[in-house]
Order: sequence, then C-alpha cells, then structure tokens
Amino acid sequence: MLAGYGVGCLQATVLGYISEVAPVRIRGGLLMCYSFWWTLGSFFTHVALQRMSKLHPYNWLTPIYTQWGQIGLMFIIYLILPESPAWLATDYDVDHQYHLLELAIEHERAVAAEQRRESWTSIFRGTDGRRTLTALWTIMTQQFTGLTLFGTFGTYFFQQAGLSDPFSIKAITTSLQIVTVIASVFLVDWLGRRLMACLATTMMWVTCVVVGILGVAPQVGATTYIFVLFTCFWNIGIAANGAAGWGFVGEISSQRLRPYTSGFAASANSLGGLIMSVLTPYMVNANKWDWGFKTGFFYAGIGAPFVIGMWLLIPDVAGRSAAELDELFERKVKPWRFHKTETATQRLIKYEQDQ
Repeated sequence: MLAGYGVGCLQATVLGYISEVAPVRIRGGLLMCYSFWWTLGSFFTHVALQRMSKLHPYNWLTPIYTQWGQIGLMFIIYLILPESPAWLATDYDVDHQYHLLELAIEHERAVAAEQRRESWTSIFRGTDGRRTLTALWTIMTQQFTGLTLFGTFGTYFFQQAGLSDPFSIKAITTSLQIVTVIASVFLVDWLGRRLMACLATTMMWVTCVVVGILGVAPQVGATTYIFVLFTCFWNIGIAANGAAGWGFVGEISSQRLRPYTSGFAASANSLGGLIMSVLTPYMVNANKWDWGFKTGFFYAGIGAPFVIGMWLLIPDVAGRSAAELDELFERKVKPWRFHKTETATQRLIKYEQDQ
C-alpha cells in the first residue's frame, strides 16, 4: 500500500514538474525519459525476479533489499532539486522570483492570480475540461487496447496461449520497448507527438484485431510466429504511446491546474487498469472463460472508440510554451491544426525581429 501511494504521488507530480522546469526545446525528450526509466526498471525487475524464482524461490526479501540503494540516491537528488518556478509564482512574491520567470513574467502573474480563485473542480469545466480529457486520453487508451493482456499479464497470457518459453518472449518484447522509448526521445520533436501517439495506438489496436482473428482461424504452424510478431508490434506501440501519453499529462494540462489534472489523469488510468486487471485473467484462463486469442476481439471492440478519439482529440504541442498552449485551447483550435496555427507569441517574436 505504501509503495502504491508512492507511485501514485510520483505519477501525479513528476510530469508536471518536468513540464514547468524544462526548456521548451527539450521538454518533449525529458518527458519521455520518464517512460524510458519506467520501462528499463520493469525490464530489470522482470529478469531479476525470474532468476530469483529459479535459484531461490522462497527468498522474497532480497529483491526488496535491492531497492534500498535507491533511497540513498533519491535523498541526494532531493537535496539539490530546485523548486518549480510556476509554484513559486503562485505561493511567493512574483517580483522576488523575477529572475526565474524572466521570459514569461506577465503570463505567470496572470496564472498565479487566477489560480488563487479556483478549486480542483475547475478541471472539469469549459476549456479546462477539454484539456483534462485530452491530457488523460492517450494513457487511458492503453488500458483498452491490451495493456493488461500483453503487458501486466503478458507472461501468463503467453503461457495460456501455448508458447513454450513465455519468459523469453516477454524479455524480447520488453527490450523492444526500451529501444522504442530511446528512439522516441530523439524523434518526438521531428515526427511530432500527435502523429507518433496516434500511429502507435492504432498499431496496438490492429494487433488486438489480428490476435482475435488468430483465435477463430485454424491453428497452423505459423500461428505462433504471427502471434509473436504482432506482439512485438504491440510492444513498440505501447512504448511510443506511453512515452507520448505521459508527456501529454504534463504538457497539455493548464499550468494553473496542472497538479490537479496530473493527479486526476493518473488516478483515472489506475482505475481503468484495476478494472481490466480483474477481467483479463478470467478471459485467458483455460479454466474460466477460456477466450484465448479471441480476447483480442474484446480489446479491439472496446478500444476502437478510444483509437478514433486519439485522432480527433490529441494535438501536437511540440515547441509550444505554456502561454501558447493556453491561447490555442482558448481559441478552440482544432487538434490537427495546432502545429500550423500562429500564436500571439510567435507574432510578437516576428515583430521584434523585423524591427
């Protein structure tokens, strides 16, 4: 329970913090590093626990002891970690913190004044409601396009599907996720967050459809190879989706409501994961519902509206400052036109360059 509380606090705060302290030009890459470390940690955990289960199956304390070293590292980091400039603008004298907000001081003053008048329920109203929905949509879509099937219960699903070495398949797919996240860090600003997230999510949905078809098609020698191939595609998709999706939680939310939006998005994602984690074992267990590969049809069905919503809701926010995002959402610019729309900030910069 304490570990779950800590992870929840991490998800609710760290992305907002990165968005507020990172320079705009490298913000996307830094946000995706969150997914990289998460994926890398999952890979190490998977391998370590597999080895422990074979060599010392009853030694459950050693994996816990290995986490203690992280406490020392975190203590050092937290001692030198600076406070968020946006939080300082809200809770302290803005003029005193002018050197931290030199490039956006007037916008920060307006945000700070408005934040004092608002409560957390503002994340559900008007433009802020749209931003909340957009911020959580990508990570929520993971839950309904097979995250628990291929991810959380991946090894169990592979075992129930008849694969002889499910651990090796899981290790391969997790390695693919690591490579994909690293590539995403460098490609995100060139390819665009919207296109990367939408294509990745569509790939995940197509995988669910193909796996479902394998469940009704005659089982032949190539069935297992096709399943493993598309499982690899799905893992590439989830890595790109997660890298972009958790970044959206930090970037798209309004600066004055970011702590509330991030917390709500993480909670909604956890709730969706809880529901699917209860249902999925029943779907794939041969002694329960015994859907096997046909479970893919279930995820394809409930995931289709979310995939369509990705293309209709998710904007490209690469290179946009907090003030620019506020303007674009307030003007109700279509998501697919975000990257083409000129903002007041851009016009001001052009004007100053022409003088």
